Amino acid sequence: MQEKGLLGQKMELSGVVLAMHGLCVFAPLSFNWSAFWVAVVLYVVTGLFGITLSFHRNLAHRSFKLPKLLEYLFPYFGVQAMQGTQWTG
Repeated sequence: MQEKGLLGQKMELSGVVLAMHGLCVFAPLSFNWSAFWVAVVLYVVTGLFGITLSFHRNLAHRSFKLPKLLEYLFPYFGVQAMQGTQWTG
């Protein structure tokens, strides 16, 4: 049995989320534009392509057809968003 942490999530994930929010305190001290653009690209890849396009529109609704390579690649991007398993179709 797994230990539950904040909001019913696993303790490991709770630690990662708390660490990320704690490290945000240092963001104004270490800002640079290249890191900003990396964050934007990762958001587009994981959030838009992984979660919205792949998990929701393709796997949940089958609303369009993708080439096999993208059908397997986009869900991998969604997993990188650390949303958990609630999106499994």
